[in-house]
Amino acid sequence: MRLFSMVNMFMGTPAVASCRHAHKNVQGYLDGTLDDRNSKRVALHLETCRRCGLEADSYLAIKRSLASRVDVDVDAVQRIRAFGERFSIENDHLP
Repeated sequence: MRLFSMVNMFMGTPAVASCRHAHKNVQGYLDGTLDDRNSKRVALHLETCRRCGLEADSYLAIKRSLASRVDVDVDAVQRIRAFGERFSIENDHLP
């Protein structure tokens, strides 16, 4: 067991989210629907984990791009959903 995990076990919920927790909550974080505690945990994780930070940046760029369109391209939405599903399946093994 990693030292960080052991400390968290004795100290309670960690201040920084794990990759798995960040992945499961990134959409809520970007949408502003997460509670304050989880929002802070995800924000700290995204600042320190390059991989998850880049994923969040990609989601945000897609979200902004779609929001700026008057007509939503149905094919684009399907590709984004497929991307999200693949990402979810590929990252189920994260700690």
